[in-house]
Amino acid sequence: MQSSHLRIDLLGGFRVNVGDAAMGVDAWRRRKPPALAKILALTPGHRVHREQLMELSWPDLDAAPAGANLRKAIYQARGALDGVSHGAARLIEFVGDAVSLATEGLVVDIELFRSSLAAARRARASDGYRRALGVFGGKLLPDDPYEEWTCGPRRELHEEYLAGLTEMSELTRQRWTWRANSRHSPGCPKPTSSI
Repeated sequence: MQSSHLRIDLLGGFRVNVGDAAMGVDAWRRRKPPALAKILALTPGHRVHREQLMELSWPDLDAAPAGANLRKAIYQARGALDGVSHGAARLIEFVGDAVSLATEGLVVDIELFRSSLAAARRARASDGYRRALGVFGGKLLPDDPYEEWTCGPRRELHEEYLAGLTEMSELTRQRWTWRANSRHSPGCPKPTSSI
């Protein structure tokens, strides 16, 4: 296998890189395999029970045909990854009743945004906020506006982004207020005009 690193971006659009190779839209060929990858990337821990995947993807089908469709979607998703980087099919695992993404070397932009924002909050650093907010590439999966499984996470991420903007603005305002007050504090000469 050329590379074991998998990067999945969900903010501002769906993009997948295996190592240094970007997967083109045409690599997926069908609609359900990328949906499977999106659901797995979006789920904390990147592990979903097969019955939940079947319900999300084929809610109108009985268990047997939905199960067959799930196995087919997994096969096609693995094939798409393997087409980009030989051996990358192993990055989607189906063990027991769960489907998951291999977590070693996995980077998901949502997690990167959240961890960067948490670090900025701990440090109370404007630069940290700018970096975290820069990771936020836009609305969650904008090409999937009607998928029910995106609604809650889309709203949560939007609120987190707005909270980060608000916190950064407040931090910047406080720093400017402090600087302005320290220049005119008692004991410091007031600036004079040379005009």
